[in-house]
Amino acid sequence: MRSQVFQPMLKDLHENSPEIEASAILTVDGLTVTSLLSPSMDPRRQGTMRAAAMLTMGQQAVCECACGHFEHVVVHGKEGSVLLVSITTDVVMLVLIKTEVSWAAFLQRVEQATQAIRRVI
Repeated sequence: MRSQVFQPMLKDLHENSPEIEASAILTVDGLTVTSLLSPSMDPRRQGTMRAAAMLTMGQQAVCECACGHFEHVVVHGKEGSVLLVSITTDVVMLVLIKTEVSWAAFLQRVEQATQAIRRVI
């Protein structure tokens, strides 16, 4: 996968979603394909390996509870949230979000971005 293909898509998502601190497209084993960080963001905060673990746990929970296909995992913290969205069986998008977010509108914008990425993959 060529990372430069996905950069404009992440940039568009950031421009339309001011609550995003960082986003990345990752393989399910935690390797970063590409990422876009806000200027104040520490690159070490991406936590790609933890994201891969979140994905595995989310997929197992969905499977074990017979909830259908895995779509996304959200982890909320005091300082923000982490959203992990399935793009394909091998690729996910990780989004770090500030504490203030209108979830319905935000998830709709993320879904539009994931659909655009799917068309390219």
